[in-house]
Amino acid sequence: MKTYSKTRLTVSLVMFVCLALFPGCSRHSVERYIAPKLAGMHLGQVIKGDQAERIITKLHADLAMEGESAIATYSNRQYKSVVYLTLFESAEKPDTLARSMVVKIAAGGTPFPEPMMRADVAGVWQMEGEKEMNYIVVRSKLLAWLTVDRPVGEAFLQDFLGWIPAERP
Repeated sequence: MKTYSKTRLTVSLVMFVCLALFPGCSRHSVERYIAPKLAGMHLGQVIKGDQAERIITKLHADLAMEGESAIATYSNRQYKSVVYLTLFESAEKPDTLARSMVVKIAAGGTPFPEPMMRADVAGVWQMEGEKEMNYIVVRSKLLAWLTVDRPVGEAFLQDFLGWIPAERP
């Protein structure tokens, strides 16, 4: 009986430390959406917390981005990319915001071409630029914007989609 109690206490303590001290361990943390490598590019700088939230909010001045945010950069010798991530409490918010972004971009006045909804992948819009591909991705409670050098855009998107959890609310 003592061994069982000791083991149970140890497991509880480890779970507490992981969830309390290491936000990346939490299954609800935006950090779990940051892959170490995508399309042959390695993870570089990661901006988290208030700083990431301020940057993302500034990019979407009139859209309320109330969620846990992170920005991850990837690169190799040839290509680079940036992933802007926001994880919300509900699955409704990312879809609503993504659709608002698409409408705003389609109306003009932004540097992006009109977004096209992907027929082959639900919850993904793409904008093809001369040098970059931009993707808006909605998965459950996650809203992501990917900016990728054009030659590796599709590979990066597919690796990203393969990395993120496919859960539903």
